[in-house]
Amino acid sequence: MRRKLIFVEAAAALWAGWFLVRAVPFRISSRFAGGETAREPDARVQVRARGVARAIAAATGRFGRRETCLMQAFAASLMLRRRHIPSTLRLGVKREGATFAAHAWVMAAGIVVTGGGPAREYEPLADFKGSGLPASVKSSHFDE
Repeated sequence: MRRKLIFVEAAAALWAGWFLVRAVPFRISSRFAGGETAREPDARVQVRARGVARAIAAATGRFGRRETCLMQAFAASLMLRRRHIPSTLRLGVKREGATFAAHAWVMAAGIVVTGGGPAREYEPLADFKGSGLPASVKSSHFDE
């Protein structure tokens, strides 16, 4: 029963993430990114964060639409916030020839909750920790 409930919650959070990306200006939707101040994670918090990661992964793509990494990141942030688990939504970029590609991922309790695989390829650009404003903006070789 508990797995079904977290799956339903993940599906609802993905719908919310879709709405935040498609219909709400980023200056407003970024207020839902990340949450709380980071603290030292304990084993119980990591287990709960992994449960959120599994639920988002299970619900992604199940409803006839494609959820982007940013939609998944918003969904994870909402679910983690509801559980009072501190998280960071990170935006990164990489060069692909003459163009740039962007990626979003969420970190909580010492693990990457969403977007972890491709995240290694991206240079972190900004972290969002719940205030709606970037907690940090990184300067890199992309500024050239």
